[in-house]
Amino acid sequence: MQSKIIIESVLFAMITVMLVVLGLFLPFLGIIAPVPLIILAVRRESKFSIIASILAAFILFIFIDPLISLVFILTIGFVGVVMGAAFEEGFSSRIIIVIGIITSFISILLILATLTYILNIDIFTESKNILQLSSEFYQQFGLSEEGLFNIDQVINQTINFLKETYLAFSFCIAIINSVFNYYFSSLTLNKLGYDYKPDFSFRSLRFSRILAIIYIISIILFNNIIGKNIFVIITFLLFMEGLSVLYYYFLKFRNRRLIALILLTIFFFTPMINYLSLLIGFLDIWIDFRKLHKS
Repeated sequence: MQSKIIIESVLFAMITVMLVVLGLFLPFLGIIAPVPLIILAVRRESKFSIIASILAAFILFIFIDPLISLVFILTIGFVGVVMGAAFEEGFSSRIIIVIGIITSFISILLILATLTYILNIDIFTESKNILQLSSEFYQQFGLSEEGLFNIDQVINQTINFLKETYLAFSFCIAIINSVFNYYFSSLTLNKLGYDYKPDFSFRSLRFSRILAIIYIISIILFNNIIGKNIFVIITFLLFMEGLSVLYYYFLKFRNRRLIALILLTIFFFTPMINYLSLLIGFLDIWIDFRKLHKS
């Protein structure tokens, strides 16, 4: 029995490594890389999830890259083990997601601190260098000096904005990370015969009107660093509510979950529709398009 558990731990560690490597090319797979560790914690115990995460980090260190191994253990390994323990304890889906958000947020800050203070890598400078490649690209195609100056201005403004709001963006990423890992973990566990039914539905996501009021205040206080961070977080939440409304009607008219999810994914990565989703989310707080308060 013990040898079977060890073999299973090694197998889940290998699956995790595959997701991490594939995630370098397909970021979505990188997001759900903690799922095997979560499942292992439920099937066996959290201690085997810890062993599998250490083994996966060791494999990445030897065969891929030491930095990727470090990032893995501070993010994917950390999130997988903690969320796995939450699943193992039988917490409600809401509590598991909150735990996942907190864990993901802490892991992101740990990575930023490690890169900045231990490895002496300034991520903002590196990001600026990457963005400036676009300026050099346009220069090769004969863009005017005035046009290049405008691009450089936009790049500087973007980097300055990121410096002031990286905490808010980190929190939004943590929300996405936690929700996706909870959803795919519970889906997989249900397929394996476990009972992890969510006690909420994305199609019913709706926030209080207080959120819209705070959003308006954050716009007024946008020149303040706190106002900017609040603006980013609430913009993201309203955007998610807008996607929830769209998902609700996709399911209502088509009644096919896969098609609805594909359309939602396309909408998520389409800039113009993103603004539409944000507007729908803001209006839904006041109008309640789905009449959820009557259900």
